[in-house]
Amino acid sequence: MFFLDIETLGTSQSAVVLSIGMIHLENQEDRSFQSILDSSLFLKLDSKSQIQSGRTVDKSTMEWWAKQGQTEKIKNLIPTQGDLLASDAILQTKKFISDRSKPKDRLTCFTRGSFDSMILDHLCVHTLGVDPLFKFWEYRDVRTAIDILYPETAVRSYVKIDESRCPGANKFMESKHSPDIDAALDAAMILYGV
Repeated sequence: MFFLDIETLGTSQSAVVLSIGMIHLENQEDRSFQSILDSSLFLKLDSKSQIQSGRTVDKSTMEWWAKQGQTEKIKNLIPTQGDLLASDAILQTKKFISDRSKPKDRLTCFTRGSFDSMILDHLCVHTLGVDPLFKFWEYRDVRTAIDILYPETAVRSYVKIDESRCPGANKFMESKHSPDIDAALDAAMILYGV
């Protein structure tokens, strides 16, 4: 199973993608949250080149980013020399997927709703002219899974994580807008929620 999260500069399909976070878990064995994070993918993308290629920025999203913490801005928003072109980021993400998939694997990728898949599919197909990361039928919804597995869930389909099965996870529950951490939390909530 793959778990995916992104950060963007808008909410439309054509929004600039700031960062991609992904994890892969093969089984439901107990593991520390840090071990999940240690095997995660985090990529920060170059915004300027995406804007030049026609990707869009929403004023309201920029206003929202202005209210976020400095840590989140540094990790996702503020340009650095290491930012990847979108084409390179997609290639690295596809390699992450292929390196962890066996030829006859049934791929599944969990996201929170269709936001992430919609934007990444648009980036791949319409901006870069390449196949999307996953087929549309391979996506699964984190919120639906949590609501089914834990019918007494808290607001917005979040549950506490069993620290005896996934030590260290709950201290990250307040971390927001770090796509690698968000993807890992989604996996931990589904697999180790209480």
